[in-house]
Amino acid sequence: MDRLASTLKSTKVSKRLLMFHAHFLRIVGNSATIRSMDLYYGRPPQHLRAAFKSAVAEIISVDTWPGFFEKCSRSCPSPAGLTDILKQAAKNSKNKFYHSDRTDFSRIHASGVSHILRKGQSYNVEGTVRQVRLTLGSDSSSILCGACLLYEDLTCSSVVCYDSRNAYKGAVKHSGDMQVNGKSKHVIDIDLAKLPSSVTKLFLTLCSCGCNDLSGFKTPSIGMQDSDGKALCAYNLERAGQAPTVVMAAIHRSQSSWTVKAIGQLSSVRCCGDYSQVKREIAAIKL
Repeated sequence: MDRLASTLKSTKVSKRLLMFHAHFLRIVGNSATIRSMDLYYGRPPQHLRAAFKSAVAEIISVDTWPGFFEKCSRSCPSPAGLTDILKQAAKNSKNKFYHSDRTDFSRIHASGVSHILRKGQSYNVEGTVRQVRLTLGSDSSSILCGACLLYEDLTCSSVVCYDSRNAYKGAVKHSGDMQVNGKSKHVIDIDLAKLPSSVTKLFLTLCSCGCNDLSGFKTPSIGMQDSDGKALCAYNLERAGQAPTVVMAAIHRSQSSWTVKAIGQLSSVRCCGDYSQVKREIAAIKL
């Protein structure tokens, strides 16, 4: 019961948004409502505006799980059943690298959630963040090889991967092949403060070493956390296609700070042990 009460309290805003969307969909799914809005050239009539205002007030006042499920037109599970749903949601979050055992949730609640990036989107790393942990993996047990290519201007100075695990005196470290809960996982720790100023870009790649191409994996992903375990940003590759390799993301200097950009650039050549082709493709990427 403590878990249910705490979860409801800490997710109040998201619950209100869900109830709002459920109510809105019921309105636009009503043919009589659509006809009346057609009559008024898309503007809702007075009675609909009043009813909507009343519904929003009711949504804001909801403070129980049964009330939440009622507003979403769903039956409320038993306390035990609902607790199981919440526990599974926490496991799903961990499997997708949205959080880890090191995550400090008190800091997240104080400063907001991590950024879920789409292809082409960027995330600016705060200047106070000196060390980051990158988790690369998928929902498959087949080996998904993660690597970090470090660049000094336009030249690739080092590749950190499963068989070459350190660079720049330990500023970048690779975990080697790992399996967590039966899923392939690579972890790369980067001490941004220890990297020399000559290092301007880091590119993160994933390669299908356990099957023919990336289509054999579910949601190849990358997640970034700070040294305290706070989730900073994450990117899930939605369409891997038949490519064996993908340049997932780049971390590049932006004056005195760092910026992460989700790339999702597919490569036709498996890069495990030979990164010559992926280097040529990285050369064409504009950040």
